[in-house]
Amino acid sequence: QITHSEAVFGQAKWPITDQLTLITGLRVSHEDRSYVGGSEFFLAGTNIAFPCPGLCPTFEDASIKDTSLSWHAGLNWKPSENTLVYFSAAESTKSGGFFNGITFQSEALAPYKPEHLTDYEVGVKSNFFDGKAQIDGSVFYYDYHNYQAQTFTSVGLVSLIKLGNIPYANVYGLDLGATWLPVDGLSLRAGLGLLSTRLGAFSVGVPVPGGNEMPDAPDTSFNGTIRYEHSLFEGFTGAIQFSGVYEGAHFFEALNTPYLLSPPSWVFNGRVSLASTDNGWEAAFWIQNMFNEQHPIQATDDGQPIGAGY
Repeated sequence: QITHSEAVFGQAKWPITDQLTLITGLRVSHEDRSYVGGSEFFLAGTNIAFPCPGLCPTFEDASIKDTSLSWHAGLNWKPSENTLVYFSAAESTKSGGFFNGITFQSEALAPYKPEHLTDYEVGVKSNFFDGKAQIDGSVFYYDYHNYQAQTFTSVGLVSLIKLGNIPYANVYGLDLGATWLPVDGLSLRAGLGLLSTRLGAFSVGVPVPGGNEMPDAPDTSFNGTIRYEHSLFEGFTGAIQFSGVYEGAHFFEALNTPYLLSPPSWVFNGRVSLASTDNGWEAAFWIQNMFNEQHPIQATDDGQPIGAGY
């Protein structure tokens, strides 16, 4: 797979008043992408084709081109020295391409289209108590066209799993965050995210009505961090940190298959470190998922009954 990409872009800030600034940006991109490849299946150690009707050789020799215009416009308003209110709108493009893995049907190698996103966001950031507390929040809306998602559909003896396009999708969301420094060396941080996602109608050989949720998009997420840092002795600082992340239930694929649903989960992490303030080095011991929370992180369905021949 060979990709050639060129772009020209620029950004400008336009002061309107001492408190209000307009920000604009523009980008023009062009991309040529070509793909030659496929899969063949043989019995181990031989040049004999694998004896299964569903495992036919696959091959694709194709190229795609795309020219896109992306833009950004926003307003930053500072009603006071410690507060920023902003509005932004932008449109951008995610490249199309080819699935580049093991394939069982040549249709899986057909190119998928570029994804176009228009997003709108309004937010605020503010400091209080001489910088010891900070609150930030935003609401946003994402409007997708040709949203790229992995689905499966029947194309014969074997169902096909591939990355394709869904004509339309949207997201409504809210992000809230807060930081508090109650005493020297101690910092507390918490963040909350709320999402509402909706896929438009699409087809996987049979029509799928609109209303499904986006893959990997929990409707509720939360993160929190407690960190304490203190000078241990001359030139050295020690720190201890504990954090937790919560993700609500979410689907792994666009069809919203009930048994491909990840349940809600909590994951906790810890870190202890020693740093040299004079020489700039740090030694740390850390542990991810310290309570051994087990939950699926990826799941797919090939559409075949167990024991279907491979």
